[in-house]
Amino acid sequence: MSWPCASRALWVLVLIVVVSADQWQQASSSRRISSISEDEPTRHSTIKRHAAGSDTANRRTLLSTVSEEQLPQVAAASRFRGSLRTLAAALNDDENLFVHNQSLLAICGDGIEATPEEQAAGQAAARDMAATALAIGPQGSGPFASTASLSTALSLPDSISITEAFKLSSRPGSKFKIVLDFDGNTLVNSQWNQYQNLDKIVTRPYDTDGNPATFSAAEIIDIVAIWRAVAEDYAAFDVDVTTVDPGEAALKGTGQKAIIFTGPNPVSGTSAGIAFISSFGQGAPVFIAADKLGPNNPKFIWEAVSHEVGHTLGLLHDGVSANTLKPAGDPYFWGQGTWAPIMGVAYYAQVSQFDAGEYPFANNPQDDLAVIGQFLPRLPQQHGSSIRTATALSAAAGSEAGWTTASKEGVLSVSDQTDYHYFAATAGVATIDLSVTSPFGKGTHNRANLKVGCAVYGETGVLLQNIAPNPAAMEPPAVNVTLPSKGVYYVSVFALPEGTPMAGGYSTYGSLGWYMLSVTYQTATVDCDGAWGPWGLCASNCMQSRKYSIARPAASGGAICPFADGALQTQQCSGDDCKPPPVNCTGVWGPWSRCSTDCTQTAKYIVQVPAANGGAACPAAADATKTQRCSGDDCKPPQNCTGDWGAWSRCSTDCTQTAKYIVQVPAANGGAACPAAADATKTQRC
Repeated sequence: MSWPCASRALWVLVLIVVVSADQWQQASSSRRISSISEDEPTRHSTIKRHAAGSDTANRRTLLSTVSEEQLPQVAAASRFRGSLRTLAAALNDDENLFVHNQSLLAICGDGIEATPEEQAAGQAAARDMAATALAIGPQGSGPFASTASLSTALSLPDSISITEAFKLSSRPGSKFKIVLDFDGNTLVNSQWNQYQNLDKIVTRPYDTDGNPATFSAAEIIDIVAIWRAVAEDYAAFDVDVTTVDPGEAALKGTGQKAIIFTGPNPVSGTSAGIAFISSFGQGAPVFIAADKLGPNNPKFIWEAVSHEVGHTLGLLHDGVSANTLKPAGDPYFWGQGTWAPIMGVAYYAQVSQFDAGEYPFANNPQDDLAVIGQFLPRLPQQHGSSIRTATALSAAAGSEAGWTTASKEGVLSVSDQTDYHYFAATAGVATIDLSVTSPFGKGTHNRANLKVGCAVYGETGVLLQNIAPNPAAMEPPAVNVTLPSKGVYYVSVFALPEGTPMAGGYSTYGSLGWYMLSVTYQTATVDCDGAWGPWGLCASNCMQSRKYSIARPAASGGAICPFADGALQTQQCSGDDCKPPPVNCTGVWGPWSRCSTDCTQTAKYIVQVPAANGGAACPAAADATKTQRCSGDDCKPPQNCTGDWGAWSRCSTDCTQTAKYIVQVPAANGGAACPAAADATKTQRC
């Protein structure tokens, strides 16, 4: 048996499909990629793949060719969000993954039949899951709220109405949608219509009793159960898993439809599922053939839905590389212990999660959560991440006199996330009850993705008790904890691993999902305890502030503090606190003047920054002067220039004559200059 999936054209197509001969007339033979080096893009080699499955009468070998330098085009056409090395390895290792016309195509095995025991377990699972969905649905604001008006007291799943079954929403406020379509579909103008060259693709409704015109009580139970299970798989993301169909236009760019049907379908043929890889929001629904899964086994169906939707979010198959136990490897990993990856084969696993290839011989290095996160935003933490920011538990109405039962639901959406809650109680015993999504099949298989634990702390943060599940369980049993005194107590909720991935278990990587914390305790009224901290230092604007801190919040109707935790007060500084800091004077002496007639010169002091606020004074006052005797030549007295004009020359031919100025003593030491320069001439007419 192989898992459902496939791809084509501008998207990568993942399918569990039997392909007819005329669909693949143009396929060409090729050789296999044995290795790839991303720094050697021009080296040539090719890929050879063969269709898997034993149905040789209806299936033919698919041979396609791709050279190494074509891998970037294949990756771009399929919106593949990984390295070329990863893509080449997937093509080599996964016998159901092909390249055809530059699109990534996976052809997987036909449907799977369940044993009578598995069928019974699946039906019991559906009833349990439906009951759980109804129990938590009416809260309206929670992560798995139903828009239907369902009563929390409703205990008979077969009383669910058709209207209610088609109003289920895990997170109705999210703009991102995963729509589960059970009531039949007519598809036009989609990639599937282009792929099959059909104007219209008609798919019949989900039908287990041979009457597609209406839904039976058993079918409604299945629908609720499948919805709740898929919602748990995607609980870590801000996406609404819903049975409300908003129409194809509303899903463009933000939504993906999964069509769960019974009967023939021109897209999937005899396969159990089909999807384009990385096609989320592109108008190409995934198809899930319920009658090929069991038939109609709810567990198999919801595993197939989450798997196929995972393909639309860019995920490839999780398999194993060649090893001593499987010399040829396996394109699908069937799990270990109680666990299997959603993108492997999770039909028979008690726990299925998204993963990052942490198990032995994993052949797919994709970080599933990071890849999905490129299409869907991660759900932010809903509750406090520390004792200081803890969220109050909500007391249930009608608690027994003297006792209170308070609870809060939440989602652990990030690996290693811890949520903190608090309650107020008197000294005595408190019962801590922590639950996750209920199991199906009388506990044979868990549907929860989250293995959860918690810890109880006293008012000062001292650990009172750690609470963990039994081995292989997903939630701990209810535990009584002794509270030493009246006060506020804190409960932290966190994910736990099951052993280690390399030794048959799983880590906290994919241990994410919904939980409900409920605490029953003796009622106590606890007043808020808070105080202002000390005033801070005076700022440059002569203001100072202080912060209000709450050491213990009010609980159970106790008096609240007059100010919120972290509130600020400001005031103007007083007295010396408000004086600005001292400023020291800075200054320099100016240059010396020229030497005077008495052979002295002076300099003036220049103040650059005057002293202020008690700062040190400069060594001299502004414009103060100092005098010194000139030195060297600077001290000689001035000497005036002396000179006279010489005699006139003889008359020249042009009837003019000249005289030259003769300097007898040149000027010195600043003395007056002569009226003419030495050897200057003047001319006159004879």
